Amino acid sequence: GASVLLPRHPCTGATLGLIEALAAELQRSQPAGRPPHCIFLLSPVAEQGLAHANSLPEWLDPTRGSRACVPALPFAFESLVAEGRLVCASSGAEIRLPIPAVVIASDPSLRIGQAAGLLEAWRQPGTGRDALLVLTHTTEDAG
Repeated sequence: GASVLLPRHPCTGATLGLIEALAAELQRSQPAGRPPHCIFLLSPVAEQGLAHANSLPEWLDPTRGSRACVPALPFAFESLVAEGRLVCASSGAEIRLPIPAVVIASDPSLRIGQAAGLLEAWRQPGTGRDALLVLTHTTEDAG
């Protein structure tokens, strides 16, 4: 399988929703007896962003805002982190990325930040990686 790079702003409601959707799909399509795929969130603010997301769900995602007063967490990423299926790191140098890997990295411009460095590293011949770059644009990303 190929590695996937999704350059996105790291801690927006749309990105957190994308993480949940990717994790659910990866688990659904996981062959029996194989370890689950991990999603890597690379950003200097990844851990802090996740820590604050549950306290401000109405700001991040309008659909989860209605669950802000319910005694349950509005996002599923805490269980993904606990299970080791979501790994947060300030940079790609902090972790060893498996092959294949699903990576959400900042900055979406691909000119600076983690996404640019990872893209450059994956382009090098002899890395043994087939990679897919997925470019997305939402109105949330434009702001």
